[in-house]
Parts: sequence; structure tokens; C-alpha cells
Amino acid sequence: MRFKSFDTFILESINMDELPSQFYKRVKERWDGGYDVQVIDAETGVIKNPDMIHIIKKTPKAIALAYSGMDNNIPKYFWIPNYCCKIKKGGDGNLYLEIPSYTNWFKDAENSSSLEDFLNDFIEVLEQRSADKIDKLGEHVKDEINILLDQIGIESNVVSIKNKEKVKFEALTDDGKIIELRKTDENSPSREIKVYLDDKSVRPAFAIDLGSKGIANFRFNIGDKYYNRPVYFSNINDDKYFNYLLKKSMGIESAEDQENLLEYFKEVLKDYDRDYQMSDDKRAYETGQKQSDLVRDIKTLLSDFLSADKIDSVYKEFSSDK
Repeated sequence: MRFKSFDTFILESINMDELPSQFYKRVKERWDGGYDVQVIDAETGVIKNPDMIHIIKKTPKAIALAYSGMDNNIPKYFWIPNYCCKIKKGGDGNLYLEIPSYTNWFKDAENSSSLEDFLNDFIEVLEQRSADKIDKLGEHVKDEINILLDQIGIESNVVSIKNKEKVKFEALTDDGKIIELRKTDENSPSREIKVYLDDKSVRPAFAIDLGSKGIANFRFNIGDKYYNRPVYFSNINDDKYFNYLLKKSMGIESAEDQENLLEYFKEVLKDYDRDYQMSDDKRAYETGQKQSDLVRDIKTLLSDFLSADKIDSVYKEFSSDK
């Protein structure tokens, strides 16, 4: 049997992108066929890091290697004669145990095979521990996505989830949507979510940047334009403009949604100051510019189901006093 190196392990793993990058350097095959093993010197017999091999005991003639099993107990010690290995500090500041292949001890088939078994068993524990951790994280991510979909009024449920990178997940919903989710780190809330209508979609129907204090910025892709809409989750269902953009981006807008958009257009026009460019007040100018951009975007959306004359008539009627 040959040792399953980390490179081989990654290629054979079902979750090939899921193993944390720091595991790559735990065990490496040397140029001469031996091994370099990253270790922790722990003569006290205490396992300090469950994802590392420890030098757990030392005698004048040999050292004992050990690691923590899935039950957090030490499954076995592996003894290596001192003359067959060398402890060396690497350039990264970590300790490495160099085990060359040219010693008589290593050349003994029983010894080298036992070492390979020990290292492979260690890797299998890392694999299982990593898979368990990712499964738990995946369930948490699944719950996050389902809660978010429910908050914004989308009747879809996640049926499966894959870990694409350490903090990036891909979910499949029961109606075929593909949802990408990215976290800042494993222990933080989600920060970016992209929703694709199906697995053939080149770009997301919409994306969400989740900020702090309940604010989220939605970016909707509609036609050849995109529309930004920052919202508070506390009043998201009452936002007529948001709800139209959401449904339009998914191609499910109704006549009622179109009517709501028109009503929202009228509300915006009532507060729209067309002379904002004449203002000397910086804040008033910036507010006016945002209102102008919003009016322009709504007019573009309205043009999908209203004539230019109708839009112009509404515009003149509801902003004529400004």
C-alpha cells in the first residue's frame, strides 16, 4: 500500500474543494520517497490541535507520534527511532519531522507500511472531521437561504447544497433556482447572495449584498440594465418598487404589480424637485440627483407596459407643481 498524499487525497475526495487549505502542508512526500510531517512538540501528552500530528513522547532512543481521533481520544502511538528522523523548523515557523527513506528502518517493508497506515489514518480523520464541519455549516447556510427567501416573498425551498470553496456555497431549490452564497468567514453571517433562475442562466436575476443593521442592497438584472434598491427587511413587503423589481427580474410580474409601480411613480413625483440643479445646498443637490435617477429608472420600467404619451401625461400631472 502507498501513502495517500494530500494531493492525491484532494483529487479523490468527493468534496474536493472543501478541505481547508492549511491541511495541504500537514504531510508531504519527500523527493527521496520519505515524508515531511508538520508536527507539534507536545511532550506533556496533551493534544493541542486536533488537526495536527503531535510528538507526544520522547525517549533517548525514539519519539512517539499521535493525533486526536474522531472521539477526541488518541487512537494509537507510532514510534520512530531518533536516528530515522529529524525535527526541523520550517521557513513558515512551524515544526516539521523529516523522515527520509534511506535509513535501514524505513527500508524495512513492515516499518514503512506501518508508517503509511498511520499517516493515511490521520488523513482519513481529517477528511471525516472536515466533512462533518462542512455538513453542519451547510445546514446552517441552507437555513439562512430559506429564511431569506421567505422574507422577500419567494416561495422556493433549498433541496440540496454544495460547498464550492471554503466560504462559498451553491444551493439548488425545489423549483430549479441556483443560489450562490458567500460568507466573510465560516463563523460570520452571509455577505453576498446571487440568485439564478436556473442552471442555464449566465447572470443572476438579482444579487444581494447584506449589510449591517438589517439593511440589504439588492441589484436586479432586468433586460440590459441593472437596478439597485437598498431595503430594510423590516418593511420590505411594503416596498412597491422593490417588489416590482423582484418579480420583474424573475419574469413573474402581474398586472397588479404594474399598477403598484405606477402608483409608486406618482408618489415619487409628488416629492420630486425638478429644479434641484439650481440649489446651492450640496445635500439638496445630491438628494435631487438620486430622485432624478429614480424617476428615470421607473420611466424605463413603465415603458414595458405603458405608452410614452401615458408616462409623459402622468409625469406632467404629478410633478407640475414643482
